[in-house]
Amino acid sequence: MSNVFSMSNDNQDPKPEVHPLSGAFDVLAVFSLAVLPDLLHSFMATNFISTNSSDAGSSSVNSFLILLIVRSLQVSLPILLVLKLRNVRWSDYGFVKFRPLLDPLVAIGIAVLGYVTYYLYAYGLLFAGVDFSGDANAIGGMTQNAQLGIGTIALVVLSSCANGFAEEIAMRSYLLVRIGELCGSIVVAAVLTTILFAAYHSYQGRYGIVSALAIGAVFATYFVVTKRFWPVAIAHALMDIVGLAALLTQSAG
Repeated sequence: MSNVFSMSNDNQDPKPEVHPLSGAFDVLAVFSLAVLPDLLHSFMATNFISTNSSDAGSSSVNSFLILLIVRSLQVSLPILLVLKLRNVRWSDYGFVKFRPLLDPLVAIGIAVLGYVTYYLYAYGLLFAGVDFSGDANAIGGMTQNAQLGIGTIALVVLSSCANGFAEEIAMRSYLLVRIGELCGSIVVAAVLTTILFAAYHSYQGRYGIVSALAIGAVFATYFVVTKRFWPVAIAHALMDIVGLAALLTQSAG
C-alpha cells in the first residue's frame, strides 16, 4: 500500500503489462460489490419501508456509524486488491502523490462548489414546481434522539473518511476510468457513474437524489480534468462530516 501514497504522476513511466483479469468482468464485480447493494437498499427503503414507521431509527447512532465503516472497508479493500491484481498504473486511477497542504485546500474548494451547485439545482427545481415536502429528514437506522458524545463525534469523523474513500474509489476512480476505457468515452463514463451515484442515494428522498447528482457531477468533472483521487475523497469526507453532524444535532435537539 505504501506505493499508493508515494506514486508520482509521471506519465513517462512505461505502462506495465495488464493482468488477464480485464474486460468487463472486473467492472461487473466492482458494480456488484459497491453499487448494487446500495441500489437495492434504496429501492427497498423507498418502496417497502415507511418513513413514519414506529420502528424507524430503532438502531443506535453508533451502530449505524460502525456499520458504515465496515461497509466502507468491504468496498474499498477489494477494489484496491483488484487494482493490484490487474497490475495497473496507479496514477491512471487517480492515485498520485498526496500533497499535504494543497490537496485539503482543493478539497474544501470542491466541497464548496458542490454545495453551490446543489443549491442552485435544488432551487431551480423548486421554481419549476418540484415538491420536496414529503422527503424524510433522517436516514433510516439512526435514532431520532441522538446522544452526542466524544465517541460518537469520533465515529462520525472516522466513518465519513472511510465512506468518502470507499465511494470515491468505487465511483470516481475505478468505475469511471474502466467504463471510460470500455466505451471509449470518459464523458459518457462520467455521466453514467454520476447517475448511478444519484440512484443509490434515492433512499434519502428527492433531496438526496438531487444533491448526489449535483455533487457527483462536480466530483466527476474534477476527477476527469485532473485525474487526482485525493481531493475528491477528502471533499466527500468533509461533506459527510457536515451532513452527519447537522443530522445528529437536529436529532439531539
